[in-house]
Amino acid sequence: LLTSPEVLLVGRSNVGKSSLVNFLVNRKAMASVSATPGHTTQFHFFGVNSGRADLPSFRFVDVPGLGYAEAEDNTVISWRSLLQRYLAVRDSLGVVLHLIDSRHKLTPIDKTLIEMAVVAAEERTLGGTAPAFRYCVVLTKCDRAPEKDLRATLRDVKESIAPLEESLREDVSIVVSSAIERRGRDDIWKVLQSF
Repeated sequence: LLTSPEVLLVGRSNVGKSSLVNFLVNRKAMASVSATPGHTTQFHFFGVNSGRADLPSFRFVDVPGLGYAEAEDNTVISWRSLLQRYLAVRDSLGVVLHLIDSRHKLTPIDKTLIEMAVVAAEERTLGGTAPAFRYCVVLTKCDRAPEKDLRATLRDVKESIAPLEESLREDVSIVVSSAIERRGRDDIWKVLQSF
């Protein structure tokens, strides 16, 4: 049984994961969005190009954000555990899109997600548990970020992903995006097409 390749969207709560799904497929409500942090409370799978012989099909996987979700501590721990396992063993995982708010430097949640990806990449490589995945950092909401803050965030990201690049044995893509300004969409699609 062949499974469609999957594109996992991770990041802190309210960073724009669901909005990015809608932006990439040019639909307003494929993924439910909310201004309230913690809106997504389970893994959501969205089929793209399903049943189309002329286009490659895959799935976006929108997961609960970490950090601000209004959930019990044991629920957040369960989400992290499930996400770590997903990263380490999911055969169909092709690309991880890690969304980071371009107005701020990396949060402890962002650093934790990068560390989780490093561990998963090493487990996949050394243990042969699953094929390698590609990793792309998407800096969201760049339309709201002063240039100085955006440059600082870019520097912070480049420093923080060095161990991940070593584990993956390839460069991590960084894309600056804005759903409002329609910026970054083509660059993200180039990353997706590469897998």
